[in-house]
This record gives sequence, structure tokens and C-alpha cells, in this order.
Amino acid sequence: MFSDGVGTLSRQAMEAIHAAMPQRKVLPTCFQIRWAGAKGMLGLDSRLEGKVMVVRPSMIKFESSDKENLEICDTANKPIPLVLNRQVCC
Repeated sequence: MFSDGVGTLSRQAMEAIHAAMPQRKVLPTCFQIRWAGAKGMLGLDSRLEGKVMVVRPSMIKFESSDKENLEICDTANKPIPLVLNRQVCC
């Protein structure tokens, strides 16, 4: 479902992050984050209950005790058009 380095978060956690952001026009479903020595992407997992953030082991780059500060580097709130397996002509 998710590639290496992509964690998940619950809807409640997503809404809490969104409420703390300065520009709150559209509710993003993906966040590029740095938190407690981890960095990478978090995507919405609607199956998670409560205010939950799941960080994969591959996202952890170093040990840190700072779990209070979550840095949002970027967000994604709309799909990007792309084509998979487009043939290249010679």
C-alpha cells in the first residue's frame, strides 16, 4: 500500500495538524514532515482511530527526544496527473 519511508496518520491527527497551520484553505491529506529524528511523508489512513501518527522505521534518521515539535515541510491536497507505463517510441 505505501512505499518505504511513507507513514500514515489518522483523520483526527490530520485535522489537528491542519488546524495549527497558518494557511488553512484546503484540508491536505499528505504531509512532508520532520519529527523526533524522523523525516518523510505521512498519508491519511482512514482506518486509524483517534489522534494517531504511524512513523515507519525507515523514516527515522537519528534518535531525538523532541517529540513535541512537528515540522511540516510541505503538503499535498490535490492529485497530480501522471501516466504509468507510457510507451516510448523510437
